[in-house]
Amino acid sequence: MASLDEFGPWATSIDACERRARCRTFRAIARMIAGPRTTALCDALACSENDPAHLERALVAFEGLASLDKRRILGSFHPVMMAPTPCAA
Repeated sequence: MASLDEFGPWATSIDACERRARCRTFRAIARMIAGPRTTALCDALACSENDPAHLERALVAFEGLASLDKRRILGSFHPVMMAPTPCAA
């Protein structure tokens, strides 16, 4: 597995549009899985959609979550990002 700073919205090889999509996806999954425990993470990800400087704050918030919350979020995020695109031909 890639290091966390190269995963999801923290990946350096993605463009701004993809980063925005990953921030939104990660935020939605985090909120659904861990609810209000992810408020700081979700707030930072929302800010990161338009200003990547907030990604560091989001990473710190993510790292501060309980390990079970992190595993559940990552376990749900990974299949979403790795699913094949049905319309790609």
